[in-house]
Amino acid sequence: MALFVLGILTLAPAAPLASLALWAGTGEGLEIPVARLSNGRLVRCLEAESGAEQFRTPWGVFHSPGNPVVEVQEGAADLKAIRLLRQYDANEYLRRAAEHGFLGELLQAARLRGERAEVFDPVVLHQALESWGAHFDPVPTKVKEPNDRLEWLWDKMMKSNAGESALLSGRMVAEMDRQKLRHDLGVGLTDLRRGLRSKTTSHRRAAALMAGRQGEEQIWRPLLKSSLSDDNHAVRVAAAEALLAMDQEEALNGFSAALWRARSDGERVMAASMLGSYGDALTIDVLMVPLQAAAGGGGGSPSASSYFGRSVSVVSEFDVEVAQAAAIAKPRVNVVQEGVALTVRVVSTQVVRTVMHSLTQLTGANPGPRPQDWLRWYEER
Repeated sequence: MALFVLGILTLAPAAPLASLALWAGTGEGLEIPVARLSNGRLVRCLEAESGAEQFRTPWGVFHSPGNPVVEVQEGAADLKAIRLLRQYDANEYLRRAAEHGFLGELLQAARLRGERAEVFDPVVLHQALESWGAHFDPVPTKVKEPNDRLEWLWDKMMKSNAGESALLSGRMVAEMDRQKLRHDLGVGLTDLRRGLRSKTTSHRRAAALMAGRQGEEQIWRPLLKSSLSDDNHAVRVAAAEALLAMDQEEALNGFSAALWRARSDGERVMAASMLGSYGDALTIDVLMVPLQAAAGGGGGSPSASSYFGRSVSVVSEFDVEVAQAAAIAKPRVNVVQEGVALTVRVVSTQVVRTVMHSLTQLTGANPGPRPQDWLRWYEER
């Protein structure tokens, strides 16, 4: 696969973040060598010779068979210019840092907390780190079997900090993609559940990514909950995309049911947002239901409505079978068919605003700022 053409990086356990000093300084007066490979790839290095297919970086040894170093250029000026972008466009700063091989900038951004971290889009940051991580191979050479390699990577990832665990999750995804025909390859269900409950963002995101790659339907409900209630956008996106990869229709059904009936207002807002990002033509009907409740309920009281186009599976109760010390939930499913009246919970102003924004995303229309404007548009279209 093209993903592996660039070669393999081996993590150096003694100095995983040798570029810490570069974060605080401006880069001025420092020598920052950057290796340019024959395919144009830029990699921040410690030293490298022209023609070399192996060289040291601040994060380990980079092996590039068939893709040798063309030249080593000075990167201090580029780094200084890229850092100026932080105060103007944080996400462009991340993109440029990744493009120029300054991985240390991404790792440091991943470790920020509070207001300092909020300037970065967590999806952009994690995707950049995961992309780099695909080229790292820290697994000991004695660990050869694909499942053993994946287990080693998972254990290492769960013990690593935010930035390094994002790199390792990128490597795990690459391992899964490389072994697509191996249906027995994957992280255990217990580990995935534990990962989704981790306090570390990149651990939760890694669990969602791996569940999606594995098609792990047994943790469908925890994934749905993560997609709607996790406090980090990167995790919500990974969980939502895992659900969509497994079964798009069922994922949209889950978001629809949450929009109509979830007890948490925050989950209903997130469900509306997910429908706007990933919905289909029938999603327009789904989004109109809470607008009808808001417009016709008088002060936000619930209102019955019947015009939605999707059959929605509603889990009513569970039969639980205990086998081999494992609780296997078998849901009893009721299907709400098109045309059936539905009572929607109280619709808040925030839910209404998000629904109208999602409708604009899906349709490109903007009939007005009120639910009544959208209801009129819906009737006339």
